[in-house]
Amino acid sequence: MGLASGLVGVAIGVSVQTYTNALRKLPYLRHPYMHVFVGATCGYIGYKLPSWEEKLIQDINSIRIEKNMGPLERTGPLTGFGKWQDRE
Repeated sequence: MGLASGLVGVAIGVSVQTYTNALRKLPYLRHPYMHVFVGATCGYIGYKLPSWEEKLIQDINSIRIEKNMGPLERTGPLTGFGKWQDRE
């Protein structure tokens, strides 16, 4: 999941940089290093997002256990698109 989300992040980063150049009516690849920088930054964020989400849910479940509540259970295939529900 990390590699796929990283590649999606790279694609989004490069697309955003190209789009901002198009809005300013500049050549699409005016500063290629900015495409690399933004793509790498968004790729890193996309790569780390599943692990950040997993850590967040572990922290939430530990707080819920301290409050005598049931842990959350994930129902959904993708990071950010699934739903979290109480385990019953």
